[in-house]
Amino acid sequence: KGYALLLTSSDAGEGKSVTSANLGIAFAWTGKRVLLVDADLRRPNLHNALGEKNPERGFTQLLLGEVGSWREILQHSKYENVDFLPAGKFVYEASELCSQSKLLELKEDWARDYDIIVLDSAPVGRIVDTAMIARGCDGILLVSLHGKSSLPAIRHALRRLEGTNVLGFCLNAIDMPHGRGHQYGGYYGYKWRYGLYSYYYYYSS
Repeated sequence: KGYALLLTSSDAGEGKSVTSANLGIAFAWTGKRVLLVDADLRRPNLHNALGEKNPERGFTQLLLGEVGSWREILQHSKYENVDFLPAGKFVYEASELCSQSKLLELKEDWARDYDIIVLDSAPVGRIVDTAMIARGCDGILLVSLHGKSSLPAIRHALRRLEGTNVLGFCLNAIDMPHGRGHQYGGYYGYKWRYGLYSYYYYYSS
């Protein structure tokens, strides 16, 4: 209970926000209480993946002390058992307040209400904030975009994450095979209906 899983990538545009949202919803389908946290303080995108808005007050303002409690900024998503903490308005000072001790304090509080906390963070290969937040999490999942992520960039990201519990990788946006596998194309044809659940919809748009 209260397991904190952080998703990051080596670079921007590798699909970690949609992966975070889909993973959180998948956990919720198993009956888990899930908290999704947009911890990408510079370029938040998790709210878009969830079909929500990013308000002026969010996780950034919580770190700054402008919000007394995380419950004040908590949003109930349209998905059962999934709650959401938006990033809020970015200010440069917020990244300096990202620390292992602060996150562990919040995690202890979140664990009273949630089974799993999924944090969508900034690309660790570019932003130092993520490496600091990662040290307060139980596990790290590195999202890589098929055909885009380079091996040197992934190695650089892993060096940034030294001392954390990197569980493994999510290889994103793999092209479906043709030939005998053509029948799977029918599932991707439902992108207009599934929306968030369709990786094809995300990358084609």
